Amino acid sequence: MKILPYGRYELCQEDRPPVKCYGCGTSGFIRAKCPNCTAEPKTESSRFEFLEASSYFVTTASVSTVYLRINGIFGKACSYTGSSHSIAGETLYTLLKDEGAKFRNGTMCISLADGQRSTEDVLITTVTLEIEGRKFDQELIALPKAKRNRTLLGIDFLKKSGIMLDLRNQQWFFADMPQKQFAFGEHANDQHPVDNLDVNLCTLREEEDRCLNTTQKEKLVAVLKKYASVFEPGGEPTPYIEHRVNTGDSPPVSIPPYRMSPVKKELLNKELDTLLEGHVIEECESPYAAPVVLVPKPDGKM
Repeated sequence: MKILPYGRYELCQEDRPPVKCYGCGTSGFIRAKCPNCTAEPKTESSRFEFLEASSYFVTTASVSTVYLRINGIFGKACSYTGSSHSIAGETLYTLLKDEGAKFRNGTMCISLADGQRSTEDVLITTVTLEIEGRKFDQELIALPKAKRNRTLLGIDFLKKSGIMLDLRNQQWFFADMPQKQFAFGEHANDQHPVDNLDVNLCTLREEEDRCLNTTQKEKLVAVLKKYASVFEPGGEPTPYIEHRVNTGDSPPVSIPPYRMSPVKKELLNKELDTLLEGHVIEECESPYAAPVVLVPKPDGKM
């Protein structure tokens, strides 16, 4: 008699044992539906983290852009409450260096919006920031490794200046003069502000260029920037390339996955033969027959 591995079998005994969860022994439930074994673990809700400093890849809405002068340089910056410190973008950092601004070295723990933290070497300088006729001495942090990042006015500047942001009406005002509002991005002269460059996500992360020398890094970054539309994250799968797996002389494998591992399957056939020889079970084609289930012992063995 040939034993079918996936056949259905029917118990000869009329009195079947009550259903119990083999995980905890609860009557009336199988383990997959047992309320004790499948209860979701209670987890404490996490708290939101604010951005401790500017991220390399932070993008802020254009509605929070304000025009101002930094050391006499007219430009624009983003008022950003997600950053605890004010950050000099790449363009402003270059201009300040050309103007002879003095920077001192420092180290800062930078937390990105996705929660990743890293310790970075930064440059710190103090500038005179003028906005709507008011002047403030403000400390700016420059990230030498950051490319095409924006100039951000962080919480430190917003507290010092008393600037209040009204994002709903796309305007801002000083806390001591709320009756006078200023629209975001509004300026009343014909000077051309220093353009802040868009954030470029196609850059190498620190761990991705360890095997490259300086020349190789520069060439690779140049390629990423040149073909940024190709390397930017997201988007649909390319329609121009088709992936194939060469199986050689063997035909492609097209079978349903194993319902159980070969080891368990061999053990199952052995147990079925034993039960059939002892007339404990018999072959049955009835649709009401129960499928065979291997239940592990408490010690994990089959």
